[in-house]
Amino acid sequence: MTQQLEFFPNPILTRTFSCETELEELMHQIDIMVNNKKLEWERQVQVLETRLDIREKELINARNAMDQKIREMEILHQKKEDDVEKSRCEIAQNYEGQLQTLKYQLSKLQHSYEKLQLHHKKKVRSYRTELSPEHERTQSELNRLNQKLEEFKTKSKEWEKQRILYQHQLGTLDRQRKSLAEKCKLFQNLELELSEVKTELQSRDDLLRAVEMEQIQMHKELAKNRSIEENVKSFESSHTQSIKLNEELKKKMEFHISELRKVRNFLFYQTQPHSFDLKNMKNENSDLIAKLHQKDNTKAAIVEKSDFQERQLMTEVEMKEKNISKQQGVKSLREQKSCTTTLEKLQYENERLQNDVIKVQSKLELSSETGCEKPEESLSYSGHDVREKMFQQENNCELKTELLQSSRHYINSHSPHNETDDIAINSSWDSPSANIFRNPEGAAGGVIEVPIVDCLHNQGISNLSFLSQYIPGDSIVLSYPEISCTTTAAEKFLQEEEKRAKEFEKILNSHIDELEKNSKKILCKSTHFNQIKNM
Repeated sequence: MTQQLEFFPNPILTRTFSCETELEELMHQIDIMVNNKKLEWERQVQVLETRLDIREKELINARNAMDQKIREMEILHQKKEDDVEKSRCEIAQNYEGQLQTLKYQLSKLQHSYEKLQLHHKKKVRSYRTELSPEHERTQSELNRLNQKLEEFKTKSKEWEKQRILYQHQLGTLDRQRKSLAEKCKLFQNLELELSEVKTELQSRDDLLRAVEMEQIQMHKELAKNRSIEENVKSFESSHTQSIKLNEELKKKMEFHISELRKVRNFLFYQTQPHSFDLKNMKNENSDLIAKLHQKDNTKAAIVEKSDFQERQLMTEVEMKEKNISKQQGVKSLREQKSCTTTLEKLQYENERLQNDVIKVQSKLELSSETGCEKPEESLSYSGHDVREKMFQQENNCELKTELLQSSRHYINSHSPHNETDDIAINSSWDSPSANIFRNPEGAAGGVIEVPIVDCLHNQGISNLSFLSQYIPGDSIVLSYPEISCTTTAAEKFLQEEEKRAKEFEKILNSHIDELEKNSKKILCKSTHFNQIKNM
């Protein structure tokens, strides 16, 4: 019996040792899984950091390229100004040479005229001596010739006056030609700048989209990392619980072993009367083992439930992120559509205005031809007014260029999605000219003089600067109803342009606010990511 009792507790001990080994293996596997996950997270974090560094370098390179382009534009502008000054000097030298040639020809004519007069006097004296009866006839001829000479002198004076007028007209035409050439160059430069700005905006839109996609991916990865961290925490908590349970089991096993030893020692003395007690102890041990198995099963069920809940949460988070990305894409598409529609409208209006300018220029050509045929009906235009108006035109051009540069600098400093395409639409409208118009009823009721400045005295910008292109002798003669139509069209155009400018400013302000919000969000996310990385 003693041998049987000594052999009885061996299976219980083997079971306890097998449970301990299984628990140790599970703990070892859990440690391996945690280490692998940590290595994967560290690799992902390094990859994301490298991507962020690459994107920052690309943005810095793009900004440097923009600065270089601006410097090149300034250098080209200075070169153009130098070329214009050289061309002006050459034209002035040519005109001075022509004036010198004309003066030389006039001196030659005067010298030849004096010679002819002396020769004529000599002939008259010879005829007087030779032909006394024909003296009266010769005197009459001399008087007639003297009258012709006086007429020629008066005509020469008139020719000199006309020459001076033609010189003034040539000067005004040269100035007008230079101003038109400068305007054409400005329009070309503005078109080139608009095309460059469009390309830059497209590239920046692409960069922003790429950054947004990367942000979405980063959000997804962060959500995954958070879920993994939560899983790790749950595993750690379960690991601690399992360690505690193992310690409790060890304590219980030691207690039971000590009790079994006591029972063995007691059984040596009391074998037969305590057989029933031994059976009860066996039953208790089997109950304890069954309870342990039940606890293990409950642990496995709890782990499965936690995994299922984590999967559900991950699916819900992915669905929400997809919905957010779709909403952002719809908003960006709407903004792009609105910007394209505004650009198309402005291009159509520019074409319409160019057609109107061509029509008015054709009318002005006809009116200038009539003014050349009737110079007596036209009034002279002072050179001082012309200088003042040219000065006003230059001031308007300078203000518009400063607005362009300031808007461009603001957009470049804040973000790459800015749409400043149509700021310089009104650059073709210059300062008003004080020309005089005639009433179409002048043949019957007299002439009525109406200055253009009185018609447009309340407007800061007018659309009648191109009248000076076809003004002979700084004056112009037009019909009254045509002028009234042009003034009303100018007023309507100015009102429409003011409305469009206000709308465009609102769009720019809203877009800048959105870009600032996005930049703040990106900074907050980057700081949060750095904090997580440091943790």
